[in-house]
Amino acid sequence: MTKNALSDRAFREEVGLRYIRLFTQPRPSEELQSTIDELVAGDHITYHTSWGTLLGRNALKEYAEMIQKAFPCLSFDIDHIASCDDTMYCQWNVDETHFIQRTNSLAPEAGRRVMTVRFMHDRIIKTWQPCDPWLPLWSDQHIP
Repeated sequence: MTKNALSDRAFREEVGLRYIRLFTQPRPSEELQSTIDELVAGDHITYHTSWGTLLGRNALKEYAEMIQKAFPCLSFDIDHIASCDDTMYCQWNVDETHFIQRTNSLAPEAGRRVMTVRFMHDRIIKTWQPCDPWLPLWSDQHIP
């Protein structure tokens, strides 16, 4: 692997980690909006959310804002992160204790999920199964 390839990979991993961590706990709206603008391509596609497929960066921002407004105390635990070429994977689960203590709603389903983030150059272009605890566990799908 060349030095340039190593620096590209390190840069993508840094971008991926910033994106993944953006959803691990509630953020101020301005931070959420500006970070998504910085890291995500305008024609980004988010697959496999409780809202279906999200087309474009603005749809992702609306989705993230709505989730945070509806569940202001919701947080996620990131267990493992791995990357290969232009793709990063992270294993996540809902911090149920924190969620249950602060809401009267039903708890989301427990279990670990894998979010996949794909890059093109310096932007995130596709995301599969973002931190969305309302997807049933049986709904895991193959990531191409």
